[in-house]
Amino acid sequence: MKKILLIFLILKSIVFNAQSISEINSRLGIPDTLASKEIRVYKSYQITTGTELFRFYKVDEKNWSAILYHFRNDLTTFDETVITPKSNFEYLWLQFYIINIKKLPSIREIDYKIQKPRVVFDEKYGYVVETTTLGVMDGIGYKLYYRNLKEINTIQFDNYEIYLKQSPDVDELNAYNEIINLIKANFNVWQ
Repeated sequence: MKKILLIFLILKSIVFNAQSISEINSRLGIPDTLASKEIRVYKSYQITTGTELFRFYKVDEKNWSAILYHFRNDLTTFDETVITPKSNFEYLWLQFYIINIKKLPSIREIDYKIQKPRVVFDEKYGYVVETTTLGVMDGIGYKLYYRNLKEINTIQFDNYEIYLKQSPDVDELNAYNEIINLIKANFNVWQ
């Protein structure tokens, strides 16, 4: 069963990346290289061909921009919405900064925190460690790109909300939640 789950997770990852980020950027007419201060969050719906990109970046010394792109892989057109945030751009940038995105790992790197190991007695082997792993078949995947001058990070966190319900004490899961909640609350998207 574990092998089947592993194969499924690999296939799910391939589907998410079936259209590479570079291809998506090209289609939207945006560069692959991030601005000096930028956050991009690609939101992929696992069971559809829909994808959204939230882009928040510093245009020049005085100006910032936030844009939401929505498109489907099977259509040639896309929607682009310029977003006016509820708060000051610089303030919001610092709100993201204090989450420590520059060091936040991807969800696969914290599997050991999400799994629930316990010691059980087996008639054949005696005491053994049994690990319960939550397998999610569909949902929402996020891929975040972050740059603050020379600090760069890429984070992937699929279905974090489901894992957060199971493991509410995991700091990284709470950080993913803070990032998405900042976007929802301040840019009025993904409600």
